[in-house]
Order: sequence, then structure tokens, then C-alpha cells
Amino acid sequence: MKFMRILGTFLCCFVLCTATAIPVKAYEFPSAFWPANDRYIWAVEQGNNQEIIDSVNQIVEILKDEPETTEVMNVMGSRLEQLCLTYERMGQHATTVDYYRRYLYYAQKMGWADAVKIANAKLLQYEPEISLYTASGLPQAHFGAPGEPELGVLHGVTSDGINDLPNESMVLLYHEFGDPETGWMEAVFKEAAFKHLAVEFAWNLPGQGGQVSDVTQQTDHIIQILSIIEKYNSVPVYIRFGAEVNIWGTRADPEGFKAAFRHVANLSRQYTTNTAMVWSINKVSSWDIEMNDYYPGDEYVDWVGVSCYSGKYFLGRNDWPEKEKFNEVVFQTGDNADPVRGMREVITKYGGRKPIMLAESGASHTIQSLGEDATDWAKTELERMYHYIPMVYPQVKLIAYFDKTIETEVNDYALTSNQQMKDLYKELVAQPQFIQDRWDGKASITFRKLDQSIPIDQSSRLLPVYAYVHTYGVQQPRVSYYIDDVWVAGSNQIPYHVDLNLGRYPAGSHILRVVAEDQNGRVLTENSYTLQIDHASGLLPVILDDQQIVTDVPPVTYADRTLVPIRVISEALGFQVDWDEDTQTVTVRDSFKKLSLQINNYTAQVNGDDTMLDAPPKILDDRTLVPIRFISEVMGYHVYWEENPSAVRIIS
Repeated sequence: MKFMRILGTFLCCFVLCTATAIPVKAYEFPSAFWPANDRYIWAVEQGNNQEIIDSVNQIVEILKDEPETTEVMNVMGSRLEQLCLTYERMGQHATTVDYYRRYLYYAQKMGWADAVKIANAKLLQYEPEISLYTASGLPQAHFGAPGEPELGVLHGVTSDGINDLPNESMVLLYHEFGDPETGWMEAVFKEAAFKHLAVEFAWNLPGQGGQVSDVTQQTDHIIQILSIIEKYNSVPVYIRFGAEVNIWGTRADPEGFKAAFRHVANLSRQYTTNTAMVWSINKVSSWDIEMNDYYPGDEYVDWVGVSCYSGKYFLGRNDWPEKEKFNEVVFQTGDNADPVRGMREVITKYGGRKPIMLAESGASHTIQSLGEDATDWAKTELERMYHYIPMVYPQVKLIAYFDKTIETEVNDYALTSNQQMKDLYKELVAQPQFIQDRWDGKASITFRKLDQSIPIDQSSRLLPVYAYVHTYGVQQPRVSYYIDDVWVAGSNQIPYHVDLNLGRYPAGSHILRVVAEDQNGRVLTENSYTLQIDHASGLLPVILDDQQIVTDVPPVTYADRTLVPIRVISEALGFQVDWDEDTQTVTVRDSFKKLSLQINNYTAQVNGDDTMLDAPPKILDDRTLVPIRFISEVMGYHVYWEENPSAVRIIS
């Protein structure tokens, strides 16, 4: 069920709510107001942007200390709104942020509900941001919900989607409530049990609000479906019942919907041992709907699901008149499609107490209504979704992609119909933050947001950083990193990952500045962090049995894992080490095992078989460093972390 298709039936009627004068005569404006207002009216009639800006600022200055009568608030609100619209026309969206905040004060006072909604939506999109994250090996947010992974994000596609994914860990299965045909459903559950996959069971109500009242009368049907699910009780099943209720064309009564959901939840707990109940909405509600009105309650909801799609055009049209373009902002299309901003409302409301899943997601590579190929645009949106969502929102534990073409719909999201999207998707889900191959695995890394002050000791001197960037109108800027105003690294590829070698800087405070620029070098946004470097602490000895191994490069911690110089450690353990410069690959071997590790690659080979590392090999100060736990344990040693004082101990 796609958001953009449904919205078309009832959203196009809304137009921007500009203020109109209220005929109250009790207040008289200062005499200076009238010539300034005449100048303003002339500027609007002429479409003279600079004159609009100057005249509005003049009016605001004249009225700022006046009593807040209805007339004053009406004028202040309407003029500030026009100022914001003028800056928008000029493409200066970041400039409008402060003005929209000032405008909101008057719009709220005047009760302009639609205008307040639009202004808040624009503030969400227009305010720039750049923030830094680092890789971590520590568990992410965890709520103890049924089927909730401890570390990492489950991933997969629709059950009739890509059939050559070697590393999926879940599958999305659709079934319509009331449908007695269960053959496909059983086939999917059987395959999931064989492959050790989790199943998101999208139990849709095709009649939407018109079918809600029937649910509590269909207990036998519900039990029949639940009995099939229980047959495959080794499979974690996420029952996503009545999804996208906040954008249904046939609306449901909130109390009736909650009663239906609770009925299914109660029966699922009675008749199954392997299910979690998912209350799932669209990321943006229909105009006058509050999503929380449909929330059944924490005791009935195990997970919160979200439909999170990126479309280039609102309702598949690229010809919206100026007065209706606000819909592109409110309903998050085109320049407003950043999934991180799109998910903010759901995360704010529910992400503090429930795990979150992107129950359906996709990036539109073809606008079928226009016959337009938008592959390049969609690839960037796909990268933003699969890089940024797990990084910024540790509550998100599952992402399901809608790999299906529906000919009658505006957008085509399917991976199977676009080879570039398919190839990119495979590359993205192979990243170490995703759970590979089976539902009960663990990812190699998570992420944590960096504080404005970052402590750096000897062991943490190699710091991986990633930047979340939101710059309105620039889908993929370039990001540069400066330390003490000297450029040290840059990237134009999401998520702008670099490894900062901080061992070369003297002890003390240093300023790390991260800057996002457009293709012309114009600064879009920036942020600064303080590096508190202390080389006197953090030395991490490596002890083999009872003998400390002396290395020419001290070990480092990287994503909370210990990396050690491979040649010194391996030779101390009696292994042979070879280096291939062309492929940046180090090989470690003894008489029984052969390990191959490539720089910056989380996948290693053990006797020719692929295996995931918990940290990638790195080059630091011309030395190759590798994760000590993996090397030692694969080669038959035991590794322990000791506290007070800190040390890594290898036991043969």
C-alpha cells in the first residue's frame, strides 16, 4: 500500500493559509507604519524580492514594541510569512529558519492551524545540520521486545522480490485479512525456517476503515492464521496488523481500530510463541490526522513500524503551482525526502520505548506517471536510508525494502526492475551494521554520536568518524575535516567516513571542524568539536602468556576493538605473514590455517571461506593493524581483556 497513491484522493484541496486582515478598529497603527506598508504592497505587486525584504524588516522594526493587539499580530504574522516565502523563492532556505520561528509565534497566537503545520514542516526541512558519529562495538538501544536483535539491523525484501540475495536476514510477506488462501504464506514460512530468516507478516485490511469493525468478529480466521504461524515457531514473526492507518482513504474510527489491534494482539499471545505485534504507520499522516490517536497502547505494541518511501515528486507531478508547492515539504518529496528528517516524528514519539522497523521502504527510480528515469536521484536516497538510518537512530532494528513494481502506481521502487539500484542495494546491506545470513546473528558494529568534547588517549588515536549531513536543496554535498583550521581529510560520498590519525598531534586541546560545501565551494553548514588529546594515558600492552610483546606501533582501539600490528604479533605467535601491496591484503598462515584480510574490508577468508570481522584491518604509521581477537582465536588462542591496569592477554 503506497503512500503517494492514497494521498491523491484527499490532499490536493489544501492551499497555503496566508493571513487576512481582521476588521477590528480599536487600535491605530503608528504613522510611520503606513508609508512602510505602502512600500510593502507595491513590492509584492511588482514581485520585487529585495523591496519585500526591506519593507517587511522596516514594518517589523516599527511594530516590534507595539502592544500585541489582534491587528498588530495579524500584520506581523502575515508580513513575516511573506518574508519567508520571498527567501524561499530566492533559494535561501536556511535564512528562513529564524524568520519562520518568529512567524510561528504569531501564527499560533492567531490560531492559523494549517499555516502552523506548514511552517513546522518547513522548519524541519530547512534547518541545516552536520553531526559526527563513530563506529562502536557496544550494543545499541535495546528494549527487550520479542524478536529484537541485540546488535545490528535485520534486512530483506518482499517475499516475491530479489531471489539471489546471499545475506538477507528477514523477509516481508503480505497477506490480506479474511483471505482463506494460505498456500503462499506457508511456503514463505517454510523457506524462512530453512534459511533461518525472520518474517515480517504484513496482515493488511483491504477494506481499511470499513473493515475494522469486522475484525473482532473474525476470531476463528485469526486463530487459523496464528496456528499456521505457530507451526513454524522457530521463525520470529512480526505481525504488522492494519498498517498505514494514518493515511487510509477509508478512515477508521480510532477507538475501533485500537479495539481490533488489541483483539489480534491478545489472540497472538494466546496462540503463538514466536510473534511480536507491530503497530505500523506512514511516516507522515494525512493532513488532519494525529497518528498517536490510533496507538493501541504500550501493553499491546511490541514494535513500531513505519512506511518510509522517498519520491522525487509529490503525487508524481512536477508542475505544481506555487501556492501548492508546500505539499512537497509537508509530505516530504524531492528536496524534502531525507529519511532521517522524515522519521523524526515517529522516533520522537515512540523511539524512547519501542524498537522501530522500517516496515516498508523504497526509493523511486522511475516516475511512471511521467515516464521519467530518476535512477541517480534514487541511488542517493537509497544510500541516505541504509547509511544514515542505522547510524542516527539506534532504535531501528529492521529495514524491509518494497521490491515490487505495481504498474498502476506513480512510482516504481523495485530493485528487480533496475540493475543499478539492485547492485547498490546489495552493496549497502553487506555493510557491517546489518545482520547477515540469519535472524539470530549479530552485526559487527553499531554507531554512537560524538559529544562536542572528544577525549583521545594513546589507544584511541585512530578515530573513525562519519558525518550525517542535512543541507536543503543539496542532496549530496562535499564534507571536509579540519584540525586547527588545517584541512586533513574530505569526502563526497555518503556517509563521509574518514579515519583520523590523532597520534600526530601534541597533547592538549585541538579543534576539529567539519564543513559541508556545495559544488561551488559555498559553505552550507558546519560544526566544531574539541579534541582533548592525552598521550600519557591509554597505552595498551599485549601479553602472550606471561611475556609482554614489544611492538614498534602501539595497539589501538577501533570501534571498541583492539587492533595490533600484524607482523609483530603473528611472528610472536609463530605464524608466517605475507603482504600483497597491489590488493592491500595480508595473509597469515601456519601448517593448518590460512587467513586473508584486506585493508578496510570487514570480510576475511579463513581457509577460503568468507567470515565477518568485528573490525577491519587498518594501516597506521606505515604498519598494518588487524583485530587481535579474530586473529588469535581463529588460530587457536584465547584472548582476554584485563582491567586495572588495562591489557590484552593472549593464552596459548
